[in-house]
Amino acid sequence: MLGYALRANPTYTHDSFRIAISRLAMVKQKYIYWKEDNTWLGYLEDYPDYWTQGETEEDLKENLIDIYKELTSGVIQNVRKIAPELTVAQRHSTGNLLQ
Repeated sequence: MLGYALRANPTYTHDSFRIAISRLAMVKQKYIYWKEDNTWLGYLEDYPDYWTQGETEEDLKENLIDIYKELTSGVIQNVRKIAPELTVAQRHSTGNLLQ
């Protein structure tokens, strides 16, 4: 069933089968793209090591969605991803912490 995942609630009963259905969450991902000759190229901002291409911009978007699904499925090991910001305390030359 495209667009649905099995979950504990809500449940619906049909004959002797109990089926639990809920919508999948939509996730927005930024991507970088450009056109080179007659090909659209691009990658997801969080996954810059994994490029794809398409004959049209829409084809490229579909391929980016496929890559996202593969990278987040857990099937591919050691996926490199851009991390969120890291906060580091830094000392000034006087020895005081900078804010």
